[in-house]
Amino acid sequence: MEGQCPQFAQLYIHNTESERQNRHAVMPLLDPTTLDQLLTMMYNINPYVKMFKMARDMMAIEGAPTDFKLRLITF
Repeated sequence: MEGQCPQFAQLYIHNTESERQNRHAVMPLLDPTTLDQLLTMMYNINPYVKMFKMARDMMAIEGAPTDFKLRLITF
């Protein structure tokens, strides 16, 4: 949301250069080593991470629309 810091799934798309620091800011009591291990695990096994990364890459293309939506549908 405009004017608010990204949280949760938004962190895969917004300001990914500072993803670990942003996630630690959301969960300050979590040990940084544990956070790194959790992030590595999520990147390796969570199928939604790939979709969020694809959305981020699409937003980075110059001239690409920035008002698209990512829908997660389960069957």
